[in-house]
Amino acid sequence: MTRPFLPPLILAFAIFPLTALSELPQPQQKPDEALVQADQAMLTDTGRRALQQKLKNSVFTVTATPQSAHELLSERHFDGAAAAVTPETVRDVLPADSFVETAAPTPPANKPPTSFFDRGLSEVSSPFSQRNAQAPTLTSDHQYYLTTADWLTGSSAVQIRIHGKTIPARITHRDDANNIAILESQPQPDISPVNVYPADRPQPQLVYVLLNPDSIYESLTQHTLHAPQPHLYGTVSHLTARNGYPIFTSTGELAGLTIGPDTAHTKAFAAHTGVLDRALHPKKYDRTTIETITPKTDY
Repeated sequence: MTRPFLPPLILAFAIFPLTALSELPQPQQKPDEALVQADQAMLTDTGRRALQQKLKNSVFTVTATPQSAHELLSERHFDGAAAAVTPETVRDVLPADSFVETAAPTPPANKPPTSFFDRGLSEVSSPFSQRNAQAPTLTSDHQYYLTTADWLTGSSAVQIRIHGKTIPARITHRDDANNIAILESQPQPDISPVNVYPADRPQPQLVYVLLNPDSIYESLTQHTLHAPQPHLYGTVSHLTARNGYPIFTSTGELAGLTIGPDTAHTKAFAAHTGVLDRALHPKKYDRTTIETITPKTDY
């Protein structure tokens, strides 16, 4: 009696599960929820020193003196910080007569081209021949600073220390809904105003804070910023600064202002760019509509 030939049958059963397994659907790839990875913007030691040197002329300490409840009580002082900003940053919330708009200089018409590829483009219908007009320059008789508003409540005097010199300042605008205040002082030399990081761009995760500016204890520290809601406070992983200490990106743009520690005292709240944009551009978020009512007279 001969036995049946089994190897082909066993081989068929061995191959069939592999074939069925290969036909299973592939697992779905989960999209990366983080638009900006923290390690993409990490600065080297040389880059951090350059950023610290750049921010020396942009971040300054602020001292607020609250009104005394009684003349026999000793005078108290609150300290914080502010960031110098350009007039364009605060133009939407300050009176129009606070600024002077100067037209950009017009380039000479007969200026010879500086490149071989510029020759003849002004006489042809090419998109490359169009030159973007420069935006007008906005100037002001004052220097403006951004800080938080809560710690300035009830202050009778505000002073800013700039390069070893204490100058008086005043609160020119206050937005308690977003906790943002604008300070102004007389123009000072050696000041480099910073730009605010655009609110429509992905929120930076790795940020930097300049602690104790213009002192022997000055240092640039690195932290992480988490802002899940555009209209609510975010959190930043530091507790050493509060009262309006500015938060910067790796390129030196203003990414927020520190408010104070959270209830657990493990991190600090921060007014990030979404909050700053609401405070500096309120018309963008205004949903008020005025209804015009026309009375009828033909009854």
